[in-house]
Amino acid sequence: MQLFHYHYWTPFVEETEQTYRSLGFKVNGRFTKDGFFHPPLTWDDFREEQPTFRIIEMRKGQINITFGYSKKVLFDHIGFLVSDEEYDQLLAQAKELNWPIQAGERRTFLSTPLRLRLELQRRTDVIENGNNALHAMTIAVPDLSQTPKIDQLLSPLNQPIHWQKGERLSLLDVNMTNVDEMNTIDPNGVHIVKQT
Repeated sequence: MQLFHYHYWTPFVEETEQTYRSLGFKVNGRFTKDGFFHPPLTWDDFREEQPTFRIIEMRKGQINITFGYSKKVLFDHIGFLVSDEEYDQLLAQAKELNWPIQAGERRTFLSTPLRLRLELQRRTDVIENGNNALHAMTIAVPDLSQTPKIDQLLSPLNQPIHWQKGERLSLLDVNMTNVDEMNTIDPNGVHIVKQT
């Protein structure tokens, strides 16, 4: 099981893309409800159209980050690459915990009591080759009493998820290997730290 992904909603779509580009990420796709504005298009090519992006996907090595437009910053989910065996085990555990499961052909989501969704991804084409990877992350939650259940579910994971008490669900920091900057805060308040 490998932590590879996080997703949030943001009013700072262009600024978020620029921040991750400055860290060496490449835009894999930009999607609206009605179409797409994939590279080689740049923001100068479509800014006047004022598209509302449902998803912008960015990749660097083993890291996949997505975000889309909303009126305020909302952290949505984290994603894990899993084998078929791990997938079956995680689904069985989620059923025992009575967590809602949204299974799909492309990916499956487990809804935790923390309102944090866990994406289970079996397709490896969602990442690129390279040494860039998520090493750890810290997530704020209002209720720490539910975190041991998630920790138990994710016990095979080598990349730690740290929990911190906060007013609302939010991604506080991510630790990445091989990013270009040592210490950056994205427009949504996510602190990106280079693993040394």
